[in-house]
This record gives sequence, C-alpha cells and structure tokens, in this order.
Amino acid sequence: RRAKLYYLRDRRGKSARIAERTTGRGIVAARKKGEAKKK
Repeated sequence: RRAKLYYLRDRRGKSARIAERTTGRGIVAARKKGEAKKK
C-alpha cells in the first residue's frame, strides 16, 4: 500500500510541477484528477 501511495503522490507531484511551469490551468486539472483518485 505504501509503495502505491508514494507512486501516486510522486506522479501527481510531477504532473503538477510540469503544469505549473507551462500553464496555471494545468494545476487545477491535476488537482481535480488527484481528488478523484483519492475518492
């Protein structure tokens, strides 16, 4: 379980960082995806 959580966290973080560098809209989309994964 830990490995999966860390994997998802890392992936979300990477996507968020890339989105931040490119555009602000990407961050919102990434966060929404993250929330859906949590639920």
